[in-house]
Amino acid sequence: MYAIFIMLITLIVIGSIITIAFHHRNYMERELARQNLVSYTQSVLTAVLCDSTLSFPWDGTSLNLTENPNYTFLVTKERWGGYYIVSITGKYGNYQLQKKALCGTKGVLNDGAALYLNDNNNALSISGNTQLIGDCYLPKAGIKASYMEGDYYRGKKLVYGDILVSGNVLPTIDEEYLTYVGGLLQGKLMKTDSILDFSSITTSEFYNPFYNKTLYLVSKEPLFLNRCKFTGNIAIISSQPVTIFPTAELTDVMVIAPKIIFKKEWVGYLQAYARDTILLEQDVRLQFPSTIGVESTKNLGLIELNRGVRVDGNIWMTKNSKEKENKNSCSFFPETLVHGITQIEGKLSVGGKIYGSVYVEKFIYKTVSSYYENHLYNVEINAKARSPFYASAALNKKRGCNLIKMLEP
Repeated sequence: MYAIFIMLITLIVIGSIITIAFHHRNYMERELARQNLVSYTQSVLTAVLCDSTLSFPWDGTSLNLTENPNYTFLVTKERWGGYYIVSITGKYGNYQLQKKALCGTKGVLNDGAALYLNDNNNALSISGNTQLIGDCYLPKAGIKASYMEGDYYRGKKLVYGDILVSGNVLPTIDEEYLTYVGGLLQGKLMKTDSILDFSSITTSEFYNPFYNKTLYLVSKEPLFLNRCKFTGNIAIISSQPVTIFPTAELTDVMVIAPKIIFKKEWVGYLQAYARDTILLEQDVRLQFPSTIGVESTKNLGLIELNRGVRVDGNIWMTKNSKEKENKNSCSFFPETLVHGITQIEGKLSVGGKIYGSVYVEKFIYKTVSSYYENHLYNVEINAKARSPFYASAALNKKRGCNLIKMLEP
């Protein structure tokens, strides 16, 4: 009897060990499958960033990640203003993993381009301690040192980079991007979109993750954004001017209006698109990734950066080619810093520094008594000073895809 009892206990212990080992093995297999799913999903994202020839939606099968057909992937790419939201859904059995990333592109032309000035039959003149660092696309008339305000050009070279010949038209901004922005400026929204009248808001804080549908806050009245907080997948659209005060916390959102004014010392990052005017008062800071753009239908667009302003991102202005005259103008006051890409279909008055690239039809420089065209004085345009991690808005979709940040649920 005792021997039978011992044998029974032994069988129970052995059975328990086998059961534990079986469940442990299943757990390890599931955990390995889960880890593989995370790794494979990251590999799919890397492929999206590296291959600009992909079309979407994409299933990731060309990567040959695994011979196991139970791993499946679906990749979509949707526009968010000047940027893209890349969504990856990976599945394995009952497991599902979703990742979303905010992405930009690599700019317009080559990454070493500092300046593209339209060929309007006038040479570019430079004076003072102006510095052009990077490749420069210039008119056939070339570039020359000049005397201005009692000051001659002080540099050893006219251009610290290669000099190339420009055309009489700027490289075009992606038409799909401009059509998208134009639709928002005209208030063209789908009935299936999440639309809320701004006047009906009863809270000063809104958060809408990019895992949700875009929330459109629409107004027919002038908006004064003050003591409020809007974060995430939100577009504020007004048919009247919008004024943004320093107490307004805006993160990742889009603001669309005929005229947008950033009051003194406002700080944040967003996308702002206007039909007529964007004004940045003194010491405003648009952090990366920000974009401001004016799509002018009457060629009377205005962008103005006052003293102490810093923009880390994109600045652009387009014209209506059907209009006979182009009066678009953009002004960067002294002590401003633009870190990114600027493209102006019009006249640009530059003060301060630009770490990145400038694409412009014509430069202007004004003094109390004089007006100069295609003249730069005490200006630095430095393509090499731009961060290697900088990702532009999608001005040219053929320039690939750069990761900006992963988006949280």
